Amino acid sequence: MAIVFKLVFIAGAGAALAAADSPAGEQRWSVQTSGGVSEQLGTFGANGTTFYTADLAGNLIKWDTTAITKAGAPSKMWKYTVPASDQVHEDCDRGINSKPVLDSAETGIVFGTGIPPQYCVATSGFYKVDAATGNELWNFQLTDFVWTSAAMAMNDTVVYAVAKDAFGSGDGRMYAFDFATGEELWLTEVLGSEVFFPAFLDTPIVGEDGSAYLASENTAVYVINKDGERIFNYTTGSTGSTVGMPLLAVDEANGRLLVTTQDQSANFKQQAFDLSDGGSKFAELWAVEPDRKEIGYSGNRLPAVTNGGAGGDVVVAFLGDYLFGLDGASGDELWRFYATGAQAKATGNVPPLLNTEGTSVFVCSYDNSFTNFTSLNIQDGSVNWNSPYKNPYSAQCFGFEAATDATAGALVYCVEASTIRVFAADGGEEQWHVDSYGYTPLLDHTKGAAKCDGGYHMCTDYGPPS
Repeated sequence: MAIVFKLVFIAGAGAALAAADSPAGEQRWSVQTSGGVSEQLGTFGANGTTFYTADLAGNLIKWDTTAITKAGAPSKMWKYTVPASDQVHEDCDRGINSKPVLDSAETGIVFGTGIPPQYCVATSGFYKVDAATGNELWNFQLTDFVWTSAAMAMNDTVVYAVAKDAFGSGDGRMYAFDFATGEELWLTEVLGSEVFFPAFLDTPIVGEDGSAYLASENTAVYVINKDGERIFNYTTGSTGSTVGMPLLAVDEANGRLLVTTQDQSANFKQQAFDLSDGGSKFAELWAVEPDRKEIGYSGNRLPAVTNGGAGGDVVVAFLGDYLFGLDGASGDELWRFYATGAQAKATGNVPPLLNTEGTSVFVCSYDNSFTNFTSLNIQDGSVNWNSPYKNPYSAQCFGFEAATDATAGALVYCVEASTIRVFAADGGEEQWHVDSYGYTPLLDHTKGAAKCDGGYHMCTDYGPPS
């Protein structure tokens, strides 16, 4: 029988349980952009010492975070601006609207442009810029389509890019380019003529064999192989019956594709499909659909995650108001944890956060004006620690694991509204906190906590108190 856990707060007693005030962290640097920027358009280099910002004014800038100016900004290494000649109308901005993607050696960076026009028809471009100099290396132009995402594949030799109709028709396309030359290798209309819904594709998840995994708002899941062929097309429900895109997680180590969906009647489902080579590839391995009366009618929108078999094969999934631990082989329920008010990161395919060893999962929820940041044992769902703090606005908290330095150990960065809180991953003690601009989630970064905010047109980096 599955184990059910729930944290309960007694009215009036919450304040005694709240985490003690931690020291304030420090702002280390801040950069101002000339156009709107979000966390999707900020990218750290591999070693964390370089940082790239892209904005809706068409600028891509590389910063050196080891050389801070007197104004408190990183030193600008170079700036690339999408050429004005690439605009067909002065009112049709060529803003960068896909997250810049670097190859592992950080030799080049690719990105797409084009803002869906409300009053004009614009072309859009896909570009590669030299990461060392900022010089444009190649570009590829489209008409009436805008770029939404890009992902590297095939050992950094091929880049996949997804485009959609600028007017939201849902006619999604996927391209493959030779990373070195910009040659178009193939084009496939991923969504095809069966689309009756606007279908906006998320960033592709690229497998080791070069296959790209995609989901769309027309309730479908697609797998495109390295030759541009659609080798899997699964519809999770009738058009309009599923709320948003199916959420995907590719578990190649255990040969599974995990798909999480919610329909219009608030039924949540977790499925696993076979990724192993052979006649049963893409066959459904198991499906879990808890009674909605037991798990709640609202809930969370984020993909499942597997612990990689550390101490036992467990799939962790949010379904309704509960975080579930499922047996990876059978889908049998091992435990469930009530996490009312918990939410996913607002953008991107971000699963529940696990520690490096795969033995603990972190979850944030709120109750009675308190946020509960909790670490659970992934095998049985028992509470390792719980660190509550006063949160009268019931703001969301998104967790990211990082290590500030070699002696600090594992840290969990939790971003709720305009505050960053940093906890020790092992014991849950709050290490430091900082008030910051904006509501955008944290950028993954092992050297500190960086946020970008479109309203203020800036990215800011924070670290522990000195």
